Amino acid sequence: MLNKTLLLVLLLALSLGAFSCDDGGKSRPGDLSGDVDAMDDSTDATPNDLTSPDFPDQVFLDVADTEPADTRADTAEDLRDSTSFEVSDVDPDAPLAPLQLDLVEPDFGPTSGENVVTLQGQGFTQDTEVYFGSSRSPAVVFANAHELSVVVPSGPVGTVPVKVLNEAGNDALGAAYTYVDPIRVDGVEPARSPTSGGVPFVLRGAGFDAETTVSIGSRSAIDVAMVDPSTLSGIFPPGTLGWASLRVTNSAGSTLVPNALEYTLATRLDAAFPAAGPTAGGTTVTLEGAGLAEVQSVLFGAYPASIQAKGQTQLTVTTPPQSAGVRDVVVSGPDGTARLSDGFFYYLPAAGPKVLGVVPSSGPTTGGNSVIIAGYGFDDPPTSASIGGAAVSNAVVVADSIRADAPAGALGAADVQVDTNGGSDVLVGGYRYTQPLAITQVSPALGPVAGGTTVTVNGAGFDSSTTVFFGALPASSVTLGNATRLTATTPPGSGGAVDVQVRRGTVSATLADGFFYTEALEVFALVPSRGSQAGGTTVTVAGKGFQVGATVTLDGLAATNVQRLDAYTLQFVTPAHEPGVVDVAVHQGADVVVSPDPFTFYDPGTRYGGGWGEGVAGNVNITVLTYGSNDPVEGAFVMLSTNTNTPYQGVTDVNGQLTFSGDDVLGTQTVSASKVKYSSANITTIDAENLTLYLTYLDAAQGEMPPQKAPGVISGNITGADKVGLITDPNKVRMTIVVTSQVDPFSPNPDPGSENQLSGDGFYRLQSRLGDVAVIGMCGVFDTVNGVFEPKYMALQRFLFVTEASAHTVNLNCNIRLDLPMHFKLIDSRLQEDPNMNMVIPYLYLGPEGYHGGYDVAEGDTDLVTAYNQAPLTGALAGMDYYLIGGSFTDGGTPYSLVQMEHVTDFSAPIEFGPLVGVPQMVTPTPSGVVMSNHFEWTQATPNRVDLYSITISEPTFPPKPIWEVYLPGAATSFDLPAFLSSSGAATPYSGLAYLEIEGVNVNRPFNFNTFSLRDLSLDRREAWVYKSIPILFL
Repeated sequence: MLNKTLLLVLLLALSLGAFSCDDGGKSRPGDLSGDVDAMDDSTDATPNDLTSPDFPDQVFLDVADTEPADTRADTAEDLRDSTSFEVSDVDPDAPLAPLQLDLVEPDFGPTSGENVVTLQGQGFTQDTEVYFGSSRSPAVVFANAHELSVVVPSGPVGTVPVKVLNEAGNDALGAAYTYVDPIRVDGVEPARSPTSGGVPFVLRGAGFDAETTVSIGSRSAIDVAMVDPSTLSGIFPPGTLGWASLRVTNSAGSTLVPNALEYTLATRLDAAFPAAGPTAGGTTVTLEGAGLAEVQSVLFGAYPASIQAKGQTQLTVTTPPQSAGVRDVVVSGPDGTARLSDGFFYYLPAAGPKVLGVVPSSGPTTGGNSVIIAGYGFDDPPTSASIGGAAVSNAVVVADSIRADAPAGALGAADVQVDTNGGSDVLVGGYRYTQPLAITQVSPALGPVAGGTTVTVNGAGFDSSTTVFFGALPASSVTLGNATRLTATTPPGSGGAVDVQVRRGTVSATLADGFFYTEALEVFALVPSRGSQAGGTTVTVAGKGFQVGATVTLDGLAATNVQRLDAYTLQFVTPAHEPGVVDVAVHQGADVVVSPDPFTFYDPGTRYGGGWGEGVAGNVNITVLTYGSNDPVEGAFVMLSTNTNTPYQGVTDVNGQLTFSGDDVLGTQTVSASKVKYSSANITTIDAENLTLYLTYLDAAQGEMPPQKAPGVISGNITGADKVGLITDPNKVRMTIVVTSQVDPFSPNPDPGSENQLSGDGFYRLQSRLGDVAVIGMCGVFDTVNGVFEPKYMALQRFLFVTEASAHTVNLNCNIRLDLPMHFKLIDSRLQEDPNMNMVIPYLYLGPEGYHGGYDVAEGDTDLVTAYNQAPLTGALAGMDYYLIGGSFTDGGTPYSLVQMEHVTDFSAPIEFGPLVGVPQMVTPTPSGVVMSNHFEWTQATPNRVDLYSITISEPTFPPKPIWEVYLPGAATSFDLPAFLSSSGAATPYSGLAYLEIEGVNVNRPFNFNTFSLRDLSLDRREAWVYKSIPILFL
């Protein structure tokens, strides 16, 4: 085995760093600092000088000061699965309290799951599992012995028990959680309404119940009723012109559908000018009103007119032929139908002038209203017109009509006269003066939205034809008292103030906000019902009866930014509060209503970093911690996106936490954190409500290493070297080596001393690491020219426990023949992507005593490589297995692409090793190139991509000093570093030479980047990975 193999794997170890997360985070590539306590089980943890001819080539896979740990057992003991996190440390020696589950809050949620609930009780531990019915929670966050935050699994509609389970036992609450269909809106029919409202609608979707409410824009829909769980009916309230959102709310939550329907101008027809024409038709008439742009048909009597031009307030049409007489004009379209009664007069041409009628035929005694006098022969000037003997004003004269403002007149019928140069004509009683219509008061002025309130309406000009509208709908039981008073019964209405309108024929009068529809103040639900202890969470309150001016308190603390979205919805922002469950109260005048669901403040941080929780739906909770100590980083500058103009930027509080809230904080986010004297960190395109970033404190004093524990000493006699046989090559000698097993392939043993190597049988002595060890002797041949040791036989003594400064006698006999060849076929070798050799390193797994291997490896420049002189799994080794690591390497450096395999026992055929993942090929910056506009981009060979990238940019120091640490999903091929403002408190932009390290990892379990943690970068979670390092330059 060539010494270059050791160099390559030492570089591998540098990139892997320390994989234990016991002190709260992953070690960065190249991090040699480690934990000062990690040396307890070893001294001088440095491989022997392999260039010396008296020591053979053994491959060590780590030079980091890493605390020894059995990585196979570590996963089960530290973390039950990849999405279970620790937030607080517990005393492992404390007696376990009885396990008890008292409360699940909230106790309902959608069938899709993925929502977070809080469990309260006692005896909770970091390893507590939670089941909803028979389904296990995919993620459990341990807050303390009395509280867990739990991600709910999916489940069918219905109520299930909730069970907790840990080493102390189990406990359950029956019927503790109810799965409900989440609100879903498929569509509303019709999807348009006049601004006056009053149009019945049908809403289709799912998750509806009898308490479901609907609001359109800022007003509640009228008379909403559940037809079935997928259908609601109701009536549109009045609205403003344009597109309006639709919100559906019940105890399961609230769903907003933007631009769900369009409010249009109601079709209204006020006049036709001219108002008369010959029976032959063909007269061009302008129809005037509102909402005419979508009109599809126009009728004069029973016959359609030809539409020439359309607009919102005017239509130009050509009249059809008709017999002489007066006709109604009717327009129809998607926004309704409008009729102008007796609006157009047909005549047989004759000498004039002739007055046929007036449109409208009545008006107030005050005059001033617009009228059209219809007839013919009006175009012989000079022309004048009068009503009741008083001249009209502002007259516009055409041959068939005169448009003018009516004069004031006495109550009753009045003659209409037109005078021209050719004569005069009078229509006796052609116009009627009426009492002006007015509304001055409604009493009582408020009542329930259900309607049914009997009110008295005061005003003037009322008669038996008068109708009353409350908002969009007409009142019932209208009874005329006299011309100034009537009574009516209110229809159902939309919560809040509505206009009250009285109508008499074509005349109307309105009392703005004349009636107030009331609802009893209620609170149904809070969405979300939990938020960060840092405050800043935007919460939506579902209920009814909300009015402008309502306030909200949480445990007596005032919420901020309280907004009434509609009668059924409030929004507020939480204050900061220590973790715990608190009451939420809505205050409205003298009324105070407490939400049936309390609000839970929690600590969203996790000691393993990364993301957890639901997807981003308005809130992102960010925690910034210090590598190694887990201390919060107060005053760290945090921002969403890489744009300095983003409104979502701020500094962390004393807990290192900050919450961003907003209607546009949705879906995947990019978050960055930085502080002077710390490294900076970035997580790109992640959709998780809780994010934890780690920063490295760069000014920490190194100090001196604490005293190390004295190693144990193992000695004895080893025999069996003669089995190697006669050696005739003068450059080869017989050699015997005695070592102990390693904790893992990435943790070298302490220096054994100079007495563990012999030229045959004899006495040996070595210094041993502490803990469970196996003692291994290797009898073989050493090549003095190339420094390669070829083991032929092995001796093994297991189950030795070594304590500090202890002495042990172990006699060994090399009686296990090392004659097993291992053949490997590398799948998707990366030799064409910079690496120039393939290598696989076998390690014999000895259970609690650790690993032995690295003395003979498979190496070559083809996809087929073989490792010889391995121990067969028979006899004393029966029941054991091998751990394999290898892939495509670059001689003397990076990049490399690796795969690891565990529990391998069958070597009867070549083992397929892989597939290996592609090596990133830098687009910008290139090796030794300049970083342009903080942009980084690469390509990667397909089809084998990684699950996530961990990217580190470091200063060229020893140990490397991190500048930036970036985490991206495996599909990413670029990222941008944010440009922090100098006033933000972020670290000063770096300039000079740096090293870019790109590490892509495939995780050996179901993986979702939105819930990744830094534990996913630990060795025991890797299936395959790739590593590349290049120098770059910041200007």
